[in-house]
Amino acid sequence: MQINNGLINDNRRFFDVCAIIFLVVHFFFLFLNWHNYPTELDTPYHLLMGKMFADSGKIVLWDSYEFAPLGRPHLYPPLEYLLIWFMHTLTRLSYMDVGRLLAITQAQAGLFLVWFISRKFFNAAIAFFSVIFFASNTDMWWWQTSVAPVALVTVLFLPFIYFYYKKKVLLPVVLLTSCLYLHYGLSFTMVTTVLLASLCDAKYRKEYLKNFFIIFGVSVLLFTPWLLYIYEFKDYFFNRTIDVGTPLF
Repeated sequence: MQINNGLINDNRRFFDVCAIIFLVVHFFFLFLNWHNYPTELDTPYHLLMGKMFADSGKIVLWDSYEFAPLGRPHLYPPLEYLLIWFMHTLTRLSYMDVGRLLAITQAQAGLFLVWFISRKFFNAAIAFFSVIFFASNTDMWWWQTSVAPVALVTVLFLPFIYFYYKKKVLLPVVLLTSCLYLHYGLSFTMVTTVLLASLCDAKYRKEYLKNFFIIFGVSVLLFTPWLLYIYEFKDYFFNRTIDVGTPLF
C-alpha cells in the first residue's frame, strides 16, 4: 500500500512538473511573439472603444467614434473598455501594446486556470492533458489572444464553475456579474450550462438550484442598470430601422 501511495505521489509530481514547465515555456513563447498579437478582427473595434472611454474620462453611452459624426447609442457592455482604459492609464502603453498585454495575460491565465481547476476536480494527469488540449485548440488560441470580451468571459467561467460547485455564493455573483458586463451571449451560455449541470446532479440538486437562483438573481439585479439602458434603446439593439437623432448623453 505504501508503494502504491508512493507511485501515486510520484505520478502526481511528474505531471505537475510537466504542466508547470509547459506553462512557463508557453508564456515565454507568447512574449517572444509580442508583436504578432493581438489577433482576431474585432480587436481594433474594442481597442477603439477603450480609447473612447479613456478620452471621455467616463463610461460612454453615445458612440461618436465608430459612427461619426452623429453617433448612436453604445450598447456593448462596458467592462472590457473600462479595463482597457485602466491598463492604458496605469502602464502608459500605446493602445496596441495594451491589447498585446491583455491578450497574452488572458491567454496564459486561461491555461493556468484550466490546469489548476482540472487538478482540483480530477487529478494531476488529467489536468496536464487538459491544458495541452486547451492550448492546441486553434480556435481557442485565436480568441484568447485577441482583445474581445468573449476571451475574458472564457477565463472567468473557469473559477465561476469551481466556486459554484464548492457551494460558494459571493464569488460566483461577482464573476457572473462581471461576465454580464462583458458579453451578453456567452453569459447566457454560462447560466444555461450551470443550470443544466445542477439539474443533472440528483444528489445535490436542491442545494445547487437554491444557490443558482440566488447567484443568478443577484447578478441580474446588479446588471439591471445596463438592462434598463438597453431597453431604452431597444430599437438600436435589435437593429431596427430608425432615424438617427441628437445624442442624449
